[in-house]
Formats: sequence, structure tokens, C-alpha cells
Amino acid sequence: MTINAWDWDRNWKCVQVFEGRTHVIMNLSFHPKHTNTFASACLGRTVKIWNLTSGTATLSLEAHEKGGVNSVHFYPGPDKPYLLTAGDDRTFCVWDYLSKSCVATMEGQTALVSFAAFHHALSIIVSGSENGTFKIWNSGSYRPENTLSYALERAWCVAGANDVAVGFDEGLVVIKMGRDEPTFSMDTTGTLIYSRNTSVLISNLDIGKDDDAPDGARVNLVAIVSDDGTYVLKFDRALYDQHVENVVV
Repeated sequence: MTINAWDWDRNWKCVQVFEGRTHVIMNLSFHPKHTNTFASACLGRTVKIWNLTSGTATLSLEAHEKGGVNSVHFYPGPDKPYLLTAGDDRTFCVWDYLSKSCVATMEGQTALVSFAAFHHALSIIVSGSENGTFKIWNSGSYRPENTLSYALERAWCVAGANDVAVGFDEGLVVIKMGRDEPTFSMDTTGTLIYSRNTSVLISNLDIGKDDDAPDGARVNLVAIVSDDGTYVLKFDRALYDQHVENVVV
């Protein structure tokens, strides 16, 4: 059982072969930050982590005691070395892959778990199983928050960003998750309060005033993405309603 890497810019030439698997490979997942790193799940109960430049695994983890591992998915943030595994034993697990320790085990599915994935922005985990259910879990408490069923037979795969697409035996469902736009509010001192997903953030802005500008004029912003992936908002020129005295979030 092998994994092949192909280069489509070179007429789909096979550039690397990854060996060492003895069971059917079910799923691959690339690390969101370290793009040369990926993980594989197989029916032999293990997860392996690989580097694109090497044909041998850099790490091996026995993820489930019974049955195979159907999917693997890296945590999207930079602060936790976590990955998710979903198994035939009707559970999915959160692992610290650096220490090879299990952080949490989620139970509650009545059939094998086909997939489990972190949402890229919201504090949730989504999972699907062969009984046709799609579950939403809190990624902080690891407790279930909602269970959806669309009577489309077995759930097999998931993909998406804010909108999550779930593939079933009998069709495809797209589920809208979270907000598309953040909420902002600023008072007369230049204190900006805004929400990003489940977090409420505060920034103190150095505002340049123009006495000749009318109240309520548009604020010109420059958004800069820092190295850690966070957004920094800076004012090119800030003109605002001087009658605003309260901030509402």
C-alpha cells in the first residue's frame, strides 16, 4: 500500500512514493501551516505523519484500539499540535501528535465514524457516521451541540469553509455555519470592539481628526495580516461620528 505524490506542472509526473503502509489508506490531510507535512489514516488502526521530501514516515500513532481509522484532520490554528482521527470503533479522538497523547475521546455515534474535522474558524468539530447523522461538537468542551439527519443514508465525507458540504450515499447537503462578516463598533476615544467567530476583541486606535470633515464620514482602513495569522487594523485617516458615546457589541 503506497501514497504517490504527483506534480501536475510536470505533466503529472510521479515525484515521490511513500511506503510503509500494510493496510488500505482511507484518508490524507495536509498540515495547514507546514504545507510539506501531511498525515494518512488507514484500516490498520494507525495514523502516520509524512514529509513531502521523504518517502518514509516521520511519526506513527496507534489511534484506535479496534477497527480502522477512516479519517485524519489537522487542527487549523497555530497554537495546538492537534489532529483528529475517526474510527470504526464509533468514536473520534483528539490527539497531541507531538506527545502522542489522547486529549479527548468523543462517543455517541451508533455506527462507525466516517469523518471528523475541525472547522477552520469556528470553535466546533463536525463528524459524520454510517448511520446517516451529522454531529456538531464544541471543540473546547468536546460536547455535542447538535445532531442533524437528512435521510440520505450513510455520511461519507465533508469539505468547505463557512459553508460545510457533506456527502452521503444518496446526495449532498451544504450547511451554512457561522457569520460571513465580523461585527465592529467604535467609540469617540478610538476604542474598537469587534467580534471574530466566538471571540470579542478590543483595539485602541490612534485616530487622526479633521475638523472640516462631516460627522459620520467613512473610515478608511488598512488591514494587515501578521505572521501569526491575526489581523491588525490601521487607520489611513479616521473620520467618525463624534456624537457616538456608547459602544454596543
